[in-house]
Formats: sequence, structure tokens, C-alpha cells
Amino acid sequence: STIDILQQTERKIKKYLNDVENKRIEKPEYCEICGKKDTLSWHAKYIRRIMALCGTYQIPIKRLYCNSCKHTFALIPEFIEKFKHYGKDVIKFVIDKLKSGKNTLEEVAEKLGQFLSVEISDRFSILTIYNWKNQYCKI
Repeated sequence: STIDILQQTERKIKKYLNDVENKRIEKPEYCEICGKKDTLSWHAKYIRRIMALCGTYQIPIKRLYCNSCKHTFALIPEFIEKFKHYGKDVIKFVIDKLKSGKNTLEEVAEKLGQFLSVEISDRFSILTIYNWKNQYCKI
């Protein structure tokens, strides 16, 4: 259910923030670019604003540098979709509503607005839902 997704995401976000604060984020063994083992070092971090069903968060995203291939990349937490401002829970909520076949884009936007804060839902675009439908659904 949506409430279960909301609670699971909130737990994941809180755990991640705690792990970052206590320096418990683990580096991957292999570089995702060149595939070499034990060549990664922490490079920096940046803050990403993520809108989830359970709220809006400022999420620190750790970056890695590969000493072998000289590339940098972000270590994206599991609850964030790469390049998206909305959490995976929001996207899943939208896709589930669309796949049910019972909701128009406008109805999905309205239902989503019931979970999101007014600040976010006022800016939520039906075009975003349309784009997610084309990207994630095979309806």
C-alpha cells in the first residue's frame, strides 16, 4: 500500500542520513566505469533536494574518484532515481496509479498532491506524470 511505501522510504532516508553523518557509507569494490577493483577514493559530496511521499529532504550525495580511469561518479542511494528530483516512491506511486487503468493523468496528479506538501504539489506538473508514463509504463 501507499502507506507502507511511505514508511519504508522514510526509514531508508533516515538510515542513509544517519549512515552519512556517522561515516558508515561503504565504497563499492569496483569502479562502475572501468570495472577495476580497489581504485576508488572519496572525492567530494553535493546536496540533492529530493521530494518523497514522506517529505522533502536535503540528501548529501557522496562522490567517488577512480585512480585508474580518472572518472568521478556519484554514489546514489537506493531511494533516489538518477537525475530525478522525486524519490523512487513518488515515481512508483504514479506508475501504480497509471497501470491500474482507472486514473487519468490529472487524477493521478490530484492523488499525489494529497500526499505531498502544498509547496511541492502546487508545482507538480502533469507533464512530469506524462513523461514518467512514457518512460516507465508499457500500458
